Amino acid sequence: MSGKHTFQKQESNCNNIQVAQQVTDTARDALKQIVGQNRLPWPDIYTKEFWNVAHIKGYENLLLKQHGELDNASEMAAEFLDKTDEILGHVSNTVSSFISGAREHTEVMETSIENIKNLPTSDQHITKELDAILDSHKELIYKSSEVEHILEEKTRIITELQSQLRLDPLTGLLNREALRKDIKKEISRARRYKYPVSVFMADIDHFKNVNDVYGHLVGDSVITITAKLIQEEVRESDSVYRYGGEEFIAILPHIDVSHAEQCAERIRDKIAKYLFVDKKNNISISITISAGITELVEGDDETSVIARADKALYLAKQSGRNCTRTIDS
Repeated sequence: MSGKHTFQKQESNCNNIQVAQQVTDTARDALKQIVGQNRLPWPDIYTKEFWNVAHIKGYENLLLKQHGELDNASEMAAEFLDKTDEILGHVSNTVSSFISGAREHTEVMETSIENIKNLPTSDQHITKELDAILDSHKELIYKSSEVEHILEEKTRIITELQSQLRLDPLTGLLNREALRKDIKKEISRARRYKYPVSVFMADIDHFKNVNDVYGHLVGDSVITITAKLIQEEVRESDSVYRYGGEEFIAILPHIDVSHAEQCAERIRDKIAKYLFVDKKNNISISITISAGITELVEGDDETSVIARADKALYLAKQSGRNCTRTIDS
């Protein structure tokens, strides 16, 4: 590598470190701003404050990558999604803890007041004061109940937001970020409990022609229906992901490569026989998919097993498409 290229790589790495540090600083300052204003960090508030701080500190252009592409932009995006999910989880836990604590507090207070009222006393003034405290406490319970309903709704919204982080908006399948997390967990479980895991990867054949001839809206419809057909042919315990564009991946736990190939062939055959119809535009389209299958082997990680499934898919493409190919190891 020449000295010039080495310098450029070092400069790029420095830029990445600088951006990562500024993302961290901005996130920390945004949370400080929110806490200082006695607000809970709901996602919309957090996002707004994040970019507000970035703008004030002059980080905005760099964070928006207007000064050139970052070598590790995809890794940074993945890390940001992880942090977002973590923040949402912490907020949800805090809300749940607050609700539980508030309930316990009001119950203890009510019991204590009733116990004091039941003490033998002839002091009418004390009795009157206790009645006033009890009335005030009942009003507090009522207001706490209203707040509790609001917080429970916020918790539900947070849970939905966490789910949306894992979903592909077009097909409703799990997305690539979800795959990145799930496959690590599945590999870990498979090794611990010693069961097979297969990976299915499929690609719509000649999909570019669909977009070129019929347009991207029809192309999106074809992708959506293909996703639905794949989902229909797998088990509830299997997970299907949109890997990107017209590519799909499924994680098939407790299935070896030979049974996974049978599953892939059912999916391939079903799609080949399906007629995609757009009555509004008087369009009928037949498509096929190519599929690659592999099984988790000793020494695999999430990168190697997906790479091998991709290689099997490439073999299917080389074999004329509309077929399934497997690679055992």
